[in-house]
Amino acid sequence: MISLQKFFGKDDQFFNLLEASASEASTSIKALNKVLSRPAA
Repeated sequence: MISLQKFFGKDDQFFNLLEASASEASTSIKALNKVLSRPAA
């Protein structure tokens, strides 16, 4: 299977942005889960 880095030409900036985006998405989901798990006041 071809790697994504080979497919996209090993563009480090692209992968840095992709990794940062995934990290922010994870943080957002954790925050949403925390908000939704609180009992309604």
